[in-house]
Amino acid sequence: MIDGEEVHLEPLQARLLSYFIENRGKVLSTQQIADDVWQRTQVSDNLVRQVISLLRSQLQDKTRPYRIIQTIPKQGYLFDIEVTEPSITRTPITEEAVPLTRTAKPKNKRMVLAVAAILTVGLIVAWVVKMVTPQMKQR
Repeated sequence: MIDGEEVHLEPLQARLLSYFIENRGKVLSTQQIADDVWQRTQVSDNLVRQVISLLRSQLQDKTRPYRIIQTIPKQGYLFDIEVTEPSITRTPITEEAVPLTRTAKPKNKRMVLAVAAILTVGLIVAWVVKMVTPQMKQR
């Protein structure tokens, strides 16, 4: 939550924010961040910068100089703000409680529709080619 407003992060952004919180007050190089957050051998500096940019946007840290995730020229990034855990009162789940379920919805409906359309066209073309090829051989 930022200023009482709930912020939703993608899993990679959440891992990156947790990493910054754990290393609060330390200047972290892009290589350190890549090694510790991605835990893969090859992660480009550009990818690290891109995810940091997305995280800044989610945290509403859009104006330069950045105040939440500071850029330290030729060194890396510094996260040095106070982070507090909200006091949340959890409601215990009773045995009578019925879990809410919902079907997963695609995040990008246009992309799903485009892929479905392309696959449909491909199947139609393949069917037409299969039907036309025997007729061409007979001639």
